Amino acid sequence: MLNIVLIAPWDFMQKTGGDRNRALGLANAMSKMANVVVVHQGPNVKVERTRFFHYDPLSRGRKRESLAGNIVNYYTSSIANSIGKLVQNIASTEEIDILQVEQPFPFCPALNARDSLNKAIVLSLDNHNVYFPFPRLKLGRNFIYSVYSVLNLPYIKSMERLAVMKSDIVLCVSNRDAGLLRQLYDLEPDKVCVVSNGVDVESFEKAYPKTYKGFKSRIVFFHGTLSWYPNMEAVDIISDYIAPKIPDATFLICGSNPALTVLKKISKSENVKYLGYVDQLPEYIKGSDLCIAPLTSGGGTKLKLLEYAAAGKPIIATRKAAEGLPFVDEYNALLYDKVDSRFIDGVKRIMYDEKLGMQIGQNAREMAQKYDWNRIGRRLVEFYEGYVGK
Repeated sequence: MLNIVLIAPWDFMQKTGGDRNRALGLANAMSKMANVVVVHQGPNVKVERTRFFHYDPLSRGRKRESLAGNIVNYYTSSIANSIGKLVQNIASTEEIDILQVEQPFPFCPALNARDSLNKAIVLSLDNHNVYFPFPRLKLGRNFIYSVYSVLNLPYIKSMERLAVMKSDIVLCVSNRDAGLLRQLYDLEPDKVCVVSNGVDVESFEKAYPKTYKGFKSRIVFFHGTLSWYPNMEAVDIISDYIAPKIPDATFLICGSNPALTVLKKISKSENVKYLGYVDQLPEYIKGSDLCIAPLTSGGGTKLKLLEYAAAGKPIIATRKAAEGLPFVDEYNALLYDKVDSRFIDGVKRIMYDEKLGMQIGQNAREMAQKYDWNRIGRRLVEFYEGYVGK
């Protein structure tokens, strides 16, 4: 049986977001076919077949649970010596075939640990999205976050380049990202492996729809980590443009770590409500009438669309939001080039045509079943077994 150590720059026991959901979905799925150990900033626990081991981040204690603490620990995991020490301790008691590093930032300590062990361990980078080139940010909105992101780009680019060039395998979420990586870093085709994002289909099948009390209008749902710029921008678009044009709908937004600008924006809207971070996300999605993804920036593929699809909900999205996923306009989603009057008309079509909404939602659910984490994890383990066996 293959032995995989997955290294992540987060605490998986904290509130989850897209990056963590991908890593956790892969870890849980691979653990059904392989021995999987997760090195993370959280506690030593065992969840089903997956073992989690703690390493010390730079910021400890209560600060680690704050947004600032999470950001610090995320970007400074590149100098967390405790990662390498923990990997060496694991290697002293059990075999390691694969070191899978989530995102470029904890790559350096993983590389140093692998080299110090002097063993034939495969180093795999799970590059959730291509960080460079990065869309130019709009400094007019969420100004502080925008400036912070722009200043961070040189560091992000240098870490991605180092991790991509030094790894044995680079995992990415779509053919588009694979092409970008090959073009940016002149990679051999067989170094890049597409491992799509997925969804826990079973959790949506078992979930009971949330009953929303006090809302007489149709429920339109959006969620995401609200400290991530593309999601912050989407909330701005919902609050400033979409919601005012559809006053007979209630727009519900869920997500962790909301920036103050996001909360202020929502508070000024009559028909946009923030529900906070919710643990039972499938119930909230299934309780809504339709889901939207008015994203205009960001890389990778969006797990939120797969979650909406798994819940069987009709989706109205930009083509940017659906990038890398096989959504077909007018079949399993309504897709638009940008958020304009046509996007608004699409939301209204689904709101008032229940039969159309049900059909698009059913088609989306059938597509989501092909993206179940168990299928994706099985394919990745089989790929690793073939690579190790070369």
